[in-house]
Amino acid sequence: MNRSQIINVLGDKTYDSCHIEGSINVPLEDLAEYVKQFSKEAEIVVYSTNSQDYTTYEGAKLLKALGYTKVYAYLGGLADWYNQGLPTTGLCKTELMPHLPKEEKVYEHPKGIEFISAQELSQRMDILI
Repeated sequence: MNRSQIINVLGDKTYDSCHIEGSINVPLEDLAEYVKQFSKEAEIVVYSTNSQDYTTYEGAKLLKALGYTKVYAYLGGLADWYNQGLPTTGLCKTELMPHLPKEEKVYEHPKGIEFISAQELSQRMDILI
């Protein structure tokens, strides 16, 4: 299968309450098994709650380690997307944490992973969904 996906790597409850329109839910612990259906050249965008949620980094690192070549980490996550008024699905009553200062936790940026902004992602939605 050679297609692109926007993947929410959080749990079902969070996804069901609010997610980026057109994204799918694959909890981090299920990601390796799920992506087996994709070509290694498939374009995959991973996101979670916000810029301080390590799950986006972990998902992106996992995909790179599995040999996927077009991995994008949307670090702003659902909070950034929602706060910019971009299309979401669900009631979106979950408290979305604002971006916290970067110095609270520094993550190693996974080698070979590109980062994507809300603007870039929204412009590419026709390609990714």
